[in-house]
Amino acid sequence: MKNMDRILKMILVTIFILFLFTVLMLFIEANSAAISGSLSLWIILALLLGTAIFSFALFTMKLKINELDRIFQAEKEIEKNENTADVIEKEIEKEIDIEPLLPSESTKIDQYTDEVLQKMAETFNIVQGIFYTKQSKKDNFECAATYAYFSDQKPEPFKSGETLPGQSVKNKTLVVLNNVPDNYMTIVSGLGKSAPKQLVFVPIKQQDEVVGVIEYATFETITERQQKALEAISKKIADAIVKLLKK
Repeated sequence: MKNMDRILKMILVTIFILFLFTVLMLFIEANSAAISGSLSLWIILALLLGTAIFSFALFTMKLKINELDRIFQAEKEIEKNENTADVIEKEIEKEIDIEPLLPSESTKIDQYTDEVLQKMAETFNIVQGIFYTKQSKKDNFECAATYAYFSDQKPEPFKSGETLPGQSVKNKTLVVLNNVPDNYMTIVSGLGKSAPKQLVFVPIKQQDEVVGVIEYATFETITERQQKALEAISKKIADAIVKLLKK
């Protein structure tokens, strides 16, 4: 496109030079009486008109070329954005390897759930976590293990539909809470106390029954890859949780 623009400019300059040269020659010939003055004037006007028409045609062509150039640049930008979106989508589609996050076999529910939280902590940026399991006799959920939980009181049990984790149990879906209620959870660290950015509730389901729920807090924003990995982990550990609860 830039080369075409240069060529058009060169053509216009060349035509203008030829026009001046022609006018000069006509005046010389007119003065030598080879051509009458009136005829020279008509020839000059004809050349001038022809030059104007040709220049207008070139100008119109330049406008069209500029328009095509804008369309071409817009298409390149769209293609670039599509390629960027494809890269992002492929990155999202990459699954987190959950096998290293799965705990080893255990004979006690508290050991198993504690190992789940420990292994998940780094991958999911957990700053505080609680693993609740369902107590079949009472039909409620009680704390089986905690991670970085600093409190003299053990987390309170709840039933389906009660409290925030109870809502996740009732809906049987992973819940991400951005607006953390005031004083709901305080994270204690070497830098002092602060509230988490997000709360994540992961129901542990065997078929359609929720047998446990993981509640954890994070200072980061959970990604789509992490959500997919959490759902995969919940399916993997559900059977083990059921077996341990029956013992």
